[in-house]
Amino acid sequence: MRLVFVDAGDGAPGLAEMATLAGALRGMSPGRLFASPATIASGAAAGLGRELGIEAVAETALAEADFGPIADKAGEKAVAKVKAEWLDGDLSSGIDGAETGLDVVDRLNRLLKRLRGEIGESETAILLGHGVALRTA
Repeated sequence: MRLVFVDAGDGAPGLAEMATLAGALRGMSPGRLFASPATIASGAAAGLGRELGIEAVAETALAEADFGPIADKAGEKAVAKVKAEWLDGDLSSGIDGAETGLDVVDRLNRLLKRLRGEIGESETAILLGHGVALRTA
């Protein structure tokens, strides 16, 4: 099983970007495409899937890290602090009522364990998610 992780990014990717990405991935012969259900990721996955001729499947485990209700403009500093702590290895850090880095890692590990049972050894799958969650895990 070969997994290719793709970050949905911060803005809606254009058709040219999806065609470029599809061109880079086509040689790997991906047969499965899983994507976060977030609007930005599902839109990117739909475009990528069209380019590759495979259907995108929504996968909630690929959602971005949940920083809770504080993740608005007023909480930007708190969120930035937690992100930095995660990337420095303190995965127990978090904001009250939201995911910790350990929660994110656990969520993605459960997905990977499940996919090992679903995806053939010679098959390639694309996992389209979000930067913080993917880098944390």
